[in-house]
This record gives sequence, C-alpha cells and structure tokens, in this order.
Amino acid sequence: MNDYRMEINTTNSQLNISNHIRRFTIKRTSPQMKITRKTPKFKVDWDKVRAESGLKNPKYFMQDTRQRAYSKIMNSIKRMSQEGDMMMDITKDAPGMVPYIAAENMRSALPEVNIASIPESLPDVTWDEGAFEITWTKGSMEIIWDEDYEPDISFTPHSVEIKIRNFKKIRMNDKGNKLEGRKIDRKI
Repeated sequence: MNDYRMEINTTNSQLNISNHIRRFTIKRTSPQMKITRKTPKFKVDWDKVRAESGLKNPKYFMQDTRQRAYSKIMNSIKRMSQEGDMMMDITKDAPGMVPYIAAENMRSALPEVNIASIPESLPDVTWDEGAFEITWTKGSMEIIWDEDYEPDISFTPHSVEIKIRNFKKIRMNDKGNKLEGRKIDRKI
C-alpha cells in the first residue's frame, strides 16, 4: 500500500528590533555673577557759610578772632608810628598837628557800615561718584553618553516548505507557469 503524504511547513517572517535605553550623565557648572558696589558719597561743608552769617564754629571763630586781632594791632602800630612822626614835626611848621591827630582818632572810632548779602560764598561740596562692577564666570554643561545607541535588528524571512512523498507526478501552478516533475525544488 502506498502511503501518500504531503507536509507543509510555513515560517512567518519576523522582524525583531531591540532598543537599548540610552543613558547619559550631565555635568553642569552654573554661571556666577559677582557684583562689587561702592555707593556714591558727597559731603557739604557749611562751616564757611555759617561763619559768614555769624554762626561760627570754634575753628572759624578762632581764625576770625586771630585775623581781627592781627589787623587791629598792625593798624594801631601804623597809626602810632605816623602820629609819632607828625609830633616830631610839630616844632617845625605844624602848630595845629595835635588837634588834627585828635580829629583823625575820632573819625577812625566810628564803625564802618556796609550792606551786603549774607552769605557771600557757597558751601564747599566734595563728591565721590562711587563704583558698580559686574564680573561674570561662564557656566558649562557636558553630556557624557554611557553606551552606543544603535538598536539590535534581527530578521527572519517568510518561507513555505512543502514535502510530498510517494506521488508519481506533481503539478503545481505558479502564476500561470506549470511546474511538473518528480522533484521540484523552487523558491517561490
């Protein structure tokens, strides 16, 4: 008895892609900013203006008193010297010199009157403009990858395997082409 057998094995095509999770490390240095600031300053010296207005501090009062005393002493010495010179000449031809000297002394004792705006000068102002400086340090960022990123790809093509036993003649049709014979081994 003839045992006819036909066996068909089909293998489906297969595409396998396995991706690796990419790992990386980030090293980062933050930028830094340093601000150096010196505030502006100004100083107003009102001492001279106050002294001219009659409100003298001890420094200006001492300077003013010293200046007045020096001026009075020098004027008195000058006047006494001139009066002495005039008195020496009294015997010559100046019999009215004593009344003249007395009249001059009376006139000089009268106060001098002057009208002026007070104060006459402006305050002394000194100015320091200050400073503002910004210094930058650049930051950086570096990415270090741990491994390659390429995926692993494997492909199994589709195949059909037909095994026929104990057939005398086999007919197959492949798109209109007739295949005949005992041993047919063709990839379709």
